[in-house]
Amino acid sequence: LFGITGVLGRLDFFFGLEIFLFTPACVCVALLWTYILRNVEVLTIGALGYLAPLLFLFVDSHLLKTDFSLYQVVGIVALVMGGIAFSVDGETRRLKKEMTWCVASALLGTLTYNGVEAYFFKYMNSTYGVNGVSFFASVWLMSTLCLLALVGFRRRASLLFDATARAYAPRIAVSKTLDATSSVLTAQALSMAAVSQVSAFEALLPLISLAVVIGAQKGAKLKLNEQLSSVHMVWKSAAAGLLVAGGLLVK
Repeated sequence: LFGITGVLGRLDFFFGLEIFLFTPACVCVALLWTYILRNVEVLTIGALGYLAPLLFLFVDSHLLKTDFSLYQVVGIVALVMGGIAFSVDGETRRLKKEMTWCVASALLGTLTYNGVEAYFFKYMNSTYGVNGVSFFASVWLMSTLCLLALVGFRRRASLLFDATARAYAPRIAVSKTLDATSSVLTAQALSMAAVSQVSAFEALLPLISLAVVIGAQKGAKLKLNEQLSSVHMVWKSAAAGLLVAGGLLVK
């Protein structure tokens, strides 16, 4: 849709050597996300990812020599702390029990990928003029072909057309449309700001997720197993406050 309308840039597939070398990493992180989504609560996903802005701040300031004000640095730290707080149990003050070493390793893998992807896009954008639409369309097309080849190699192609897959297709279509929109808009932001600044705003995800979870679990009575007692809500509200304050400071 973005490519057809040209709202965020013209769609021009780019299949240079860099894209081919990057594709295996994209395939691996797709498989990692499948594992994470099966084993981790909604608000705990990305717990280690909230440390990303601190890492990217170091890269941007020391390696890329990007200038930041004191307010922006404080804002990034506040966003990180607020995001981490969402991964801590409000009563025990410890990481939630699902944060095993396997889960932490998977999250660390996605953190590494997100950082590499962000800097890789900035490189492609500045060197070849590849916009966000073209970048993700090229990477995702190559990754999809690789995943389909993997499914075929394992002789599981029939599972793509069974009753479960057909019921799942409409939901994943909506999910991936939103995912694609988020990725393209993030790429647009990356073309105008430092990676650490853009990454810091991703820590606002728990704030949005909390609102969705409260509505789904209390309003729609869906069983999401999220702790929403008064103690937990006070803790999560304080974390949300850090996120909002950090977001205002980073602007």
